[in-house]
Amino acid sequence: MHYPTKNVRISRRPGLILTAVVVTFLTIVAQPAWADDQEAFSMRIHRGLSKSDNETLIFGSVKTGEVVVGDIVCVPLTDGGFTPRKIIGISMFSTVKTRAEAGNTVGLLVENLKPGEIAKRATLRRDCELSESNPEAEAAIEAAAEIPAQPALDGEKEPYSMQIYDAFAITGRGTVIFGRIKIGAVTVGDTTCVPLTNGEIIPRTVNAIEKSREILEKAEAGQTVGLLVAELKSSLVAKGEILDGNCEAPASDSEAELTPD
Repeated sequence: MHYPTKNVRISRRPGLILTAVVVTFLTIVAQPAWADDQEAFSMRIHRGLSKSDNETLIFGSVKTGEVVVGDIVCVPLTDGGFTPRKIIGISMFSTVKTRAEAGNTVGLLVENLKPGEIAKRATLRRDCELSESNPEAEAAIEAAAEIPAQPALDGEKEPYSMQIYDAFAITGRGTVIFGRIKIGAVTVGDTTCVPLTNGEIIPRTVNAIEKSREILEKAEAGQTVGLLVAELKSSLVAKGEILDGNCEAPASDSEAELTPD
């Protein structure tokens, strides 16, 4: 039996329509994880290479997400901990880049970190959670979590505390104190009491709050953020201590020694 050609064309349309539907569905659904989640970035570290006296390239393969110059990432260390560092440059096959994404093998340029301190074959991320292999830091976190939250009285600000992970300087802006808010909340403009390595505590104003690439006006319990303060050397901030808004100890009498050169 002979069928008209037009009927044959009609019979093919369902297949074409189905194909179009599948392609459209995949285009919509199969978006990379970082499209809506900046925390999804991860990179497998191959090695670290010294570029200058205070600059190090971290070579590795980006597994998920993306990273751009200016991002703060958490570098795993050989002692089981980590340290946050700002990406000041990205290179790929001797070509300078401003961003890297999944599938790229790149070098991330950071400051004030020795190649020997970087944990090879570890995963570098934005999510700065303490490693379970660092028992002292874990114990400090647990102790901070046990600090009872006192209810705020009328007209008083709710108390807060933050576990200090690290501190680093940003030229022209000040020092970023990086850590996790354990209780309460801190807002831009608040006075925060910074513990120093010499045992003293000094008050500083929070000039900015940043979480990954997002600028915040307020940080609350559970968030890992960086607090920007001025007139303070990053090397004097006591890592692992608790930062809060209760300046009971006297401020330092040697303010000149606290200010970056």
